[in-house]
Amino acid sequence: MKPRSFVKHKSVLGVTAAISLLTGIESQAQSGMLEEVVVTAQKREQNAQDISISVSAYTGDQLTAMGVTGAKELAAITPGVQINMEYGNAPTFTIRGVNVNDFGVGTSPAAAVYVDGIYKASNINSGVQLFDIERVEILKGPQGTLWGKNTTGGAVSVITKKPTQETEGYAMAGIGSYGRVEMEGAIGGAITDTLSGRLSMQSITADGPYDNVTFPGQPTPGSIPTDPLMDQRAQFFGDADRDPGDVDTMAVRGQLLWELDNAEILAIAHYARDRGENHPTTSLYDAATNTGDPDVFDGDVSNEFVFTRDSEFQGASLQMTFDIGANAQLVSITGYDYFDRAGGLDTNGGSGQAPAAPGFTQVYFTEFTQVTQELRYEVSADRLFWMVGGFYSDSEINQNDDEHYSIGYFFAPFNYRYEHENESIGIFSHVEYELSDSFKLTGGLRYDDEERKQPFYATWYGSPPFGPDLGGSIDQPTDLVFEWNTADNRRPDAPPQTFSTDGVSYKIGIDYTPSDSMLLYYSHSKGLKSGGYRSDAFTSTGELASFDDEELFAHEIGMKWDPSADLRVNAAIFMYDYQDVQQKIPTVIEPFGELNTMANMDSADVTGAELEVIWSASDSLQIGLNASLLDTEISDASAFDGNDLPFAPETAVGGFIRYEAAMGNQLRSAAQLMVNHTGDHYTDVNGPNGKFGAQSYTLVDANYTLTSAKGWQLSLYGKNLTDEIYWTNTFSDVGGFISEPRQYGARVRFDF
Repeated sequence: MKPRSFVKHKSVLGVTAAISLLTGIESQAQSGMLEEVVVTAQKREQNAQDISISVSAYTGDQLTAMGVTGAKELAAITPGVQINMEYGNAPTFTIRGVNVNDFGVGTSPAAAVYVDGIYKASNINSGVQLFDIERVEILKGPQGTLWGKNTTGGAVSVITKKPTQETEGYAMAGIGSYGRVEMEGAIGGAITDTLSGRLSMQSITADGPYDNVTFPGQPTPGSIPTDPLMDQRAQFFGDADRDPGDVDTMAVRGQLLWELDNAEILAIAHYARDRGENHPTTSLYDAATNTGDPDVFDGDVSNEFVFTRDSEFQGASLQMTFDIGANAQLVSITGYDYFDRAGGLDTNGGSGQAPAAPGFTQVYFTEFTQVTQELRYEVSADRLFWMVGGFYSDSEINQNDDEHYSIGYFFAPFNYRYEHENESIGIFSHVEYELSDSFKLTGGLRYDDEERKQPFYATWYGSPPFGPDLGGSIDQPTDLVFEWNTADNRRPDAPPQTFSTDGVSYKIGIDYTPSDSMLLYYSHSKGLKSGGYRSDAFTSTGELASFDDEELFAHEIGMKWDPSADLRVNAAIFMYDYQDVQQKIPTVIEPFGELNTMANMDSADVTGAELEVIWSASDSLQIGLNASLLDTEISDASAFDGNDLPFAPETAVGGFIRYEAAMGNQLRSAAQLMVNHTGDHYTDVNGPNGKFGAQSYTLVDANYTLTSAKGWQLSLYGKNLTDEIYWTNTFSDVGGFISEPRQYGARVRFDF
């Protein structure tokens, strides 16, 4: 029986009718999405069609032509990939059903995210800003023998546009629905004969696309009881925003590139700030008590407060490449990342609670620091490429001082603080050997050693006076529920707060090239993702126990085929044995009730197939199709046994049709329609036994561009034209975040 769907399907435009609007005459573009994409997935420049890795790669020009301006839009053109935006600004990648489904700042992603070679250790810090991009590479399956950090799901590599000796750049301005204003640009060129630079920036502001109302049985927004706990930065007081979800981001990136005879040195510094509002939540309806949201997918939310972020992100990296002889090079990549996060959420408190309950609110003030170092030695010969590398990462999370803590209200105030320290060392190697013109062997080996510590954790819950001294205005707690590891107060029953692990990963594979246009391959690999500590509020020592490593054993058979200059067909079949799966699991945490928190399940089986077809039907018309089939099954001695992994749709089908036409000698127009259907899937491990049921949805986007030979471009776009609203994530049995409604906009760009 088909599971019931929670998605509200609004009037759907007929695809045939929409395609009939895409008219034009003749194109002067040649290949578009069929152009060769040079990737560095195997640590050297190669055509994406020539490597035995399932990789979806896009150049910055392709993304601009397709109207892709944000990380979440990559899922529409990438088979086997789902992307959810936690809090509206942090992408969580699910690749072939593998994810951690957690937006906690202390949780490392299952699909590692790299920006200019720098690993992003936190989901919150992996908010990829797709501006001034050279290309994006999405690699599927374990990648530990090639990349700095070992993971199970895959790797997402974002490479920004580098400086050149030629003076070049662009300027872009855009407007859109809900008062959206975009400003973006870059300029770069030669400083000396060997030194070049580039400066890039982006600014986006918009009003919230949701309506904040009062649901049955809920208090009026802004009516949380006044309490000395409530930090003024949290904006608990006063009326909540009636149109929540504002956007207010700014980012800048500066680069210097020295190109010497036997060396290349690239220095990058970046800064970003986010002063938008956290995306609001909505709650399930309970008819027995007449509480909650009667229609969770109508765009209405009910939040007592709407938190305005004041987060800052900054960092720097230094990449040095030295030629050592004719065939070898040494590569060093050093990175530093820092962010100071202010975030939060609000819910109605859950279905079934007493009418007019103030519900659940929480805000976070968190500091994160990360230092990484990667060193690789690479050798290329006629039939042999080999590489050996080392990776070091040291990161710290501070949520335990006068400026950094988490506070909230759940029928009474609560406050929790913690510190996390993580040190990781990896040694990895990769080798490729061509047995003949048709056969190539691939192998890799990796060793990891990692240590995670939680040197401090404390939770307070109760009535004021409350918690530790917050700036001298609040006394020490009188209603202490749980505290440990304060001065001379370590609880003897607390489990060890140091988690150490080590392990070996590997990859073996064989390539067969029956012709210049076809590559067939098989690979078997093992990936490892280390365990660690949760970043949630707990009230008993047992809940402080660490969760364990997860391992993934992958088999994959693939084909990459370009039968002609006008047609590309890529396909893959894969099977995963997924052990000790890390997932958010419903757990009763008194007095909060049931919350989702990180833990291990026994195992899961994952099998699937993917297909990607791109066809240039004529010089003007290009058609693309991507599809994935996925079957996941959890094996666990719990109520989750037999359920699907979350965000693992059984079917997902996407496609685009693009028509380009010359309009005289100076203009070219292009019209494009994208349709992406995500089949039935669940948002948590409860599956059919949970309150959310299955959801499926179809998204339709359209884009029209008019390009001048003089360098300017006008584009008009529509996103989510069918106005589908669906869960982007859920938590416990309360509710979650919903997607954004239909939006329109226009952009003007000038390249020089």
